[in-house]
Amino acid sequence: MATLTASDDTSEGHAFLTGDPVISPDISTEKRFVYAPFLIENGVKAIANVLIIGGQHRRPFGILKVDSRSPRRFTENDTAFLRSYANLIAATVERMRISVVTLVFGGQAVFSVARERQRMWSSRPGKWLILSSIVDLSIVSGLALSGVLMTALPAVVLGGLGAAAVVFALVLDAVKVAVFQRLAIA
Repeated sequence: MATLTASDDTSEGHAFLTGDPVISPDISTEKRFVYAPFLIENGVKAIANVLIIGGQHRRPFGILKVDSRSPRRFTENDTAFLRSYANLIAATVERMRISVVTLVFGGQAVFSVARERQRMWSSRPGKWLILSSIVDLSIVSGLALSGVLMTALPAVVLGGLGAAAVVFALVLDAVKVAVFQRLAIA
């Protein structure tokens, strides 16, 4: 895997500008684009690029690029296949950004439940625990809303994930208390 600059005179840049697949069956005779030296040094003769879409009103995530060491005509079926993989990558990236927030919110919920044998509200947590939880949730929420280190999440989605974490904590707490009573732990 390599990182390329997608300038206007590259096949990657053209794919970003047009949104269409870019195919070069033989880069040695290709006049439209300039190719990175490492491609030529590694014997690449043909390329196919498809855009990895970014979701609703979002920039593309990148390019899925397939190289061949022999001249090759990529077909419509080849580009359709590559587009389907690019769409899977895009869907995975979309889910990952929600997963980060879900993990942090869910982790806070589990910690709130696990710190107390009785109901989670039976005792007040210490000031450092409260402060660290507020800082943790604030940092992750700020990153998610602003799109830093991840694609931005809408505030309504972030609020929904927060509400789901609260419901999760309440259900988990009820299950914990019932199990502890059944096993005579509490």
